[in-house]
Amino acid sequence: MKQSQNQINASLQDLTEKVLQTLGLPEEGFKEKLKSLTPMENMIRTAILFEFTEGKTVNVADLIPMVKQLGVDLQSILSRFSELDLIHWDKKSGNVTVAYPYSGIPTPHRVTLSGKSPAYSMCAIDALGIPSMFESDALIESECAHCGEKININVKNNVPVSNPETVVVGVGTVTDMTSCSTTSCSTDPNPPVSTSCCPAIQFYCSDKHWSESNEKNPTKAGTRLTLLEAFEVGAGVFGGALQGFKNEMTIQTEADKIILESERFTCKGCLERVNEAIANLPEVTGQPESAGNLLIVPININHDTDIRNIANAAQTALESDPYYPFPVTVIYR
Repeated sequence: MKQSQNQINASLQDLTEKVLQTLGLPEEGFKEKLKSLTPMENMIRTAILFEFTEGKTVNVADLIPMVKQLGVDLQSILSRFSELDLIHWDKKSGNVTVAYPYSGIPTPHRVTLSGKSPAYSMCAIDALGIPSMFESDALIESECAHCGEKININVKNNVPVSNPETVVVGVGTVTDMTSCSTTSCSTDPNPPVSTSCCPAIQFYCSDKHWSESNEKNPTKAGTRLTLLEAFEVGAGVFGGALQGFKNEMTIQTEADKIILESERFTCKGCLERVNEAIANLPEVTGQPESAGNLLIVPININHDTDIRNIANAAQTALESDPYYPFPVTVIYR
């Protein structure tokens, strides 16, 4: 009997919840962790991810210019990332080793987004989630965890097609901690997902090879997912998790001023960028004042005044930020 779309959606939701439990993630998945980050923290996290899409090695020292612009403390930010198990780095070299879903050290999984460079992912689910996170086509190159056969997966328009066609994914856990992506996993009583799960979330070239692995080590072979199921789980975990917060700016006009509101205005560099963009506009009559996430701009109200000029200038200034080049949604109240 053919399943209804509601039944399929419910089945995928159950699978996603099961995988989230295996990964030790909250009910809403990876995105739940991002809600506790400030806009500045999310901007830094996103900048790191963009570096990985270019196949670059990221060192925490590379973040110094950005944190100075944002007006935040680097060590506090890094501690927050580590606490939430979002980003980890080698304490000696400073190189970022984990920035979910990317890995700073070689793994069996390489992901190349359209127009970008190859980069390693932490696990099979992470590899399948990267195209959804960046809303991009991608090529995933990996291997069978059982026999080592090469596996290629082309993702186009959110549809994964694999070679061989029989690829499945095993979602298990690690029991011996022999594979580490951080420098402290051997002594950590609550190891990060990168060491407790990622080495056991692998591609298999066929059901047969997953079954044989399952017979030898059912904990590590874990739950078997079809490629499409695993892709949907990856999308559920990482889809929409790039920005981490709503990149919006609201506009409200009062008697002699316009009030711009955005979480981005808590960022020192963003605020300076916007102030510079609107300073010489004819509609602006004085020095703007900032208060938290508000920017209060004195204006001259007459029939020639068009607040859209101010809004457009502020929007362009935010969108041209090299550290956070995302479209800004403008809302007029």
